[in-house]
Amino acid sequence: MRVVAIIGVDLLAQILAIAAVIGIQFGAVTTASIASMSLLAAALPVGWVVILALTGGYKAGLLSSRHGELRHVFRSALYAAAIGCIAFNSFASGVSQLTVFATVGIALLLMILGRLQIRRIVARAWRADAATTGVVLVGSLASVLDSATRMSESPDSGLRVVGLCVSTPEFEDRESMRPMALPDSYPIASDADLLHIVTEHNAGMVIVTSPGTLGANRIREIAWMLESTDAELMLSTGLGQVADHRMRLQRIGGGSFVSVDQPRYTGVRRVALDIGERAIAALGLIVLSPIIGAIALAVRLDSKGKAFFVQTRVGRGGKTFRMFKFRSMVTDAEVLRDAVVAAENEPDRGPMFKSRNDPRVTRIGRLLRKSSLDELPQLLNVVSGSMALVGPRPALPDEVAQYKGPEIRRLLVKPGITGLWQVSGRSNLSWEQTVNLDLEYVENWSPVMDLSIMSRTLGAVTRSAGAY
Repeated sequence: MRVVAIIGVDLLAQILAIAAVIGIQFGAVTTASIASMSLLAAALPVGWVVILALTGGYKAGLLSSRHGELRHVFRSALYAAAIGCIAFNSFASGVSQLTVFATVGIALLLMILGRLQIRRIVARAWRADAATTGVVLVGSLASVLDSATRMSESPDSGLRVVGLCVSTPEFEDRESMRPMALPDSYPIASDADLLHIVTEHNAGMVIVTSPGTLGANRIREIAWMLESTDAELMLSTGLGQVADHRMRLQRIGGGSFVSVDQPRYTGVRRVALDIGERAIAALGLIVLSPIIGAIALAVRLDSKGKAFFVQTRVGRGGKTFRMFKFRSMVTDAEVLRDAVVAAENEPDRGPMFKSRNDPRVTRIGRLLRKSSLDELPQLLNVVSGSMALVGPRPALPDEVAQYKGPEIRRLLVKPGITGLWQVSGRSNLSWEQTVNLDLEYVENWSPVMDLSIMSRTLGAVTRSAGAY
């Protein structure tokens, strides 16, 4: 049903894009262009959907990953634009390359917006435990319990664990299972009973959580066993923090191996992104200047002190810089900080301090924080090159001084105005969760990930979840 809805959204987006381009060109329509645009209207929707279908763009596995789905849509847009330009240059002179690119560009934007809306609808259904896919986990007891726990903490995945199967020797050794905290919500059985569990619960997926424990021959037998069902077989790589675009399956020496690309912190794409972000930030400052001026005036009228708050933060490579924000606290906030920390700090916040009911926040400051408008001046930091639009949370020098391990890798890239931390809970996150999200971004960065985060930022700001 979801695939049908996505195909419908794709077709509608392309038809609307063609209609928009025809409307724009209405004054310059000729008989030849009418015939060519009619051909474009007929060929583009069908051709683009066929490209997506042939390249696996409607497979459930791809659609489960937001970044993977968007990356595939972008790639298909390049194919559609290239094929369209070649075809119309060769067979139809009434359509220019600009028309093709404009049509594909508008369609791409509408397709992304439509698909994101479908994702939101599906996520709400999944959280209500509707339209979920039943999953049976197979492997060592420790691995299936760990996977079951992680899936239960991710209701937006659309997966619902219906059974656990462990290797027969481990299942028969009851003593080894007693120290484990076994869940009561789904049955635990031997992998010999896998087919029965799959059939009884109408499972749509079987995940082998520890392929090394079962071995190649047993996994092959499981694949044969599932041929009589509609269940999909998946093997865990154990690389939960590695994005799919960094992994490739390869056959080497008669075996199957997963090749993992190293993270890219420099290169042409990074330079192009930096130039583009600075240009966007400069344009944003010009367009938003009336709003920035109005907020600055409101801050000055609300409480004594300057409109802007300047603070030292740590950026890429450990270099410090002056970060700009609208002042949202009283002027002596730093003097009062220790008292607030002692009274309200949560034990799992680590070096990061945020108080839900911070008495130092001003009236206008609370509104600015809820709407994230206090961060608008950070566009100046983007223009100067000390920050990016998307990146890890800008760290204070005191925080960096307390880094003890992998969190130091957050300094491999520029900090951002928004990031995974902001669209995943903001101040509601623990220190460990914030670090893990930042590391996930640093190591798995791609332009598509940045676009995905920026598209999700608007929703996060609108909901004001975790903003205080």
